[in-house]
Amino acid sequence: MQLTATILAALLNTGVLALPPDTSHKRAISSGPCPEFANNPLCYESSFLGVVYSGCKAPLANVTLGTDLHAICVSQGNIAKCCQDTYVGYGIGCEDPEGTSTGTD
Repeated sequence: MQLTATILAALLNTGVLALPPDTSHKRAISSGPCPEFANNPLCYESSFLGVVYSGCKAPLANVTLGTDLHAICVSQGNIAKCCQDTYVGYGIGCEDPEGTSTGTD
């Protein structure tokens, strides 16, 4: 009886461990104007080969939608991007905000 219970417990544990991870929470984490891995919303002045963006500044207002970020940056004469990191005013690893496509790379 104990051997049967041990085998059953082992099979159940294996089944639980074999299930794919729950990723339903990721969308909530990455909600906002930017994709998950490029989560710094910025307005930039120019780009170098679409890889490094110069003149990066934070938008003048808090934004929750990519279209809002785009509108704010355009009103400042800049272009909206979401960057992985910044270094001395340069954005690195940048992408278009959620729901927009500037096509300026």
